[in-house]
Amino acid sequence: MIAPRPASVTAAAIQQSSSLSTCSCFVYGTLMSAPVLETLIGRVPKMISAFLPGYHRYPVRNLVFPGVIPAIDKKLYTPKPVSNRLSLPHPLESIGSNYVEGMVLTDLTAEEVQVFDWYEDTAYLRSIVSVWIPSSNTNLGTTEVGGQTQTLSEEAVIATSSWKQHETNIYLWANPPSELDQDHDWDYAYFLENRLDWYMENTVRPCRKQLDALQIGVRNTD
Repeated sequence: MIAPRPASVTAAAIQQSSSLSTCSCFVYGTLMSAPVLETLIGRVPKMISAFLPGYHRYPVRNLVFPGVIPAIDKKLYTPKPVSNRLSLPHPLESIGSNYVEGMVLTDLTAEEVQVFDWYEDTAYLRSIVSVWIPSSNTNLGTTEVGGQTQTLSEEAVIATSSWKQHETNIYLWANPPSELDQDHDWDYAYFLENRLDWYMENTVRPCRKQLDALQIGVRNTD
């Protein structure tokens, strides 16, 4: 997420992603933001609430974005599933404090993953993890009241959902853990309110310009 980058970074990113078809990615930081996604890949993919157990999210020191590393005291949540689904009044009660809340971006193309590989740079390593997402039979975010569909709060979605495990991509922090401020949590709401505009101007748009120059993730401008 540090711009600008040398062109040599892109060669590795393209080689890593070229064999992918559509895939998903668990995001936990700036890539949860619609303006960031719109600027980088020209759209906002479908997003599903998810929880990653056994990890912590911390701010990168002196920067506005986070990194995720394995929790020192891993309390991995491994319940006994029924048909790969588990009804939970609140999954975080069983996961404990070692988890990261984020979103799964679905149906990403290989070209879009190339963009993310380049954007995340060498400070992050794309890996595969297992996260918890609402099961396919869960009514995501809505309920019927008096014959009308009403939107549920995030808390209500969590409390009423059934959950299943889902393997997905993630960008894990690859630099030394000492570069993360492990005394504080990264606050997404604070980022949106106080840092997003600056970040868009100083990082995301310059990244997109460099991607355009390198013809990576060329967007349809029609």
